[in-house]
Amino acid sequence: SLLPEGKASSSLDLAKGLNRITRQADFSGLKTGAYVIKAELAFPSGRTLSWGSTVLQLAPGWIDEYSMLIADLPPHEEPTARYHLDTIVRAVENHHPRRGPGPIITTLDELVRLLDNAVENGSILPDQGTFLAVYPGPDGQARLCHIYLPPGWRIARRLNPVVTLTGAVGMAGAIADRMGQNYDPGRQKPTLKAGQDEGFPVYLVPGLAPIGDPRPADLNAEAVACLAWARETFDTPIVSVAGSDRGAGTALHIASGQGGTIRAMTIYAGRDLDPWPQAEREFIRERLEGFPTSIPLVWNDFITETRVGGQGPLILEVLQELGADIVEIQKVKGGMNFTQVADRTILWAENLR
Repeated sequence: SLLPEGKASSSLDLAKGLNRITRQADFSGLKTGAYVIKAELAFPSGRTLSWGSTVLQLAPGWIDEYSMLIADLPPHEEPTARYHLDTIVRAVENHHPRRGPGPIITTLDELVRLLDNAVENGSILPDQGTFLAVYPGPDGQARLCHIYLPPGWRIARRLNPVVTLTGAVGMAGAIADRMGQNYDPGRQKPTLKAGQDEGFPVYLVPGLAPIGDPRPADLNAEAVACLAWARETFDTPIVSVAGSDRGAGTALHIASGQGGTIRAMTIYAGRDLDPWPQAEREFIRERLEGFPTSIPLVWNDFITETRVGGQGPLILEVLQELGADIVEIQKVKGGMNFTQVADRTILWAENLR
């Protein structure tokens, strides 16, 4: 109990019918956080009843207190913590006093964990698990990125950030969660190289759109901004890129300008891989002319889909003609979905070690 005198009790005379009992609690002096109020009724018959409610206490100056802590974070991590604080502030402003504060408390707890991680490890990133980060887009506005960090990433000698471009804002979280399931204890991992931390993979799945918008105006610019942020966040000059359907088109688009910063690439080709709609072979060849031959490329052809749509087979032929370093071509039966993308990206990234 937080009460200095412990649990307080008193006797009540109850009348026949409905009885209303009112008590007040003084939260002055308590720090910002969630508290539980409990009341118990013990009747002469021996029967007991209990009631409880969670209360959110916001101490005076709580916004300034968290703002000062956020200002001490590294510049590339400050937007994530600021995003959480702004979300809490907006929720508090719109909160109905008689509604449960559970969602606000959850976000507040997450912010506290971020700041505690920063104090303990020098970074707001957790030791393992999924994480929602915020980074600046090409226009400087906030973008969301779902991250999965496998156990042991913090002590690895060299990291390999793997950025998965999907082009579908709503799929980012599902893909990151599925990636995490590949590392769950007991799950069969035939190619995961336990104990080898050279080129240790960490996984990023950006939404590639301004927060609240369904689609960005320029996917290429969005992807370039995310790759730059990934290199800064994980302190490495190179990253690996996986591209799925529309995101695969984006990966091919940006490769020529990012050749020296991309370690490897894998492409998932389905019916939506159509970056240059209705374009002739020569036009596509001109667009791919600068694709670096230094990037080892794994091509996943979802043949059920590419038989009926998309430019996947044509793009692959052109890349082969241009001498791209295509190390493997996999022909996959069935349709492409987020589990296929997540699971295959994990195996590909682990094989890069």
